[in-house]
Amino acid sequence: MPLLKEGTSEYTTCSGLLTTSSNTWPESALFQIGANGVPLSKLVIGKPATTSDANNGFMSTSTLASCLNTAKAQGWNGGVMVWQYPDATASWIAAVRSLSWPV
Repeated sequence: MPLLKEGTSEYTTCSGLLTTSSNTWPESALFQIGANGVPLSKLVIGKPATTSDANNGFMSTSTLASCLNTAKAQGWNGGVMVWQYPDATASWIAAVRSLSWPV
């Protein structure tokens, strides 16, 4: 189940993405969804690759990777998706993966 809801300031910090949703989308942070019965392994985080790929919700690769590390440390083992081609290149994916799932 992808976590795709966005807003002007929703899901742009690790706290907002993982633990504390806004009043606009209540109970929609990753671990809030998990606490409401959706297995964490079924939750996928989706983010735009650049600020021009969506009106909102962008995180730098380093911030996103930091959030992913935090989520993994708390038991999340879902996945990450990115959009939009051609901005979501192998280099974007490699940057996030190297910081959050080093090989």
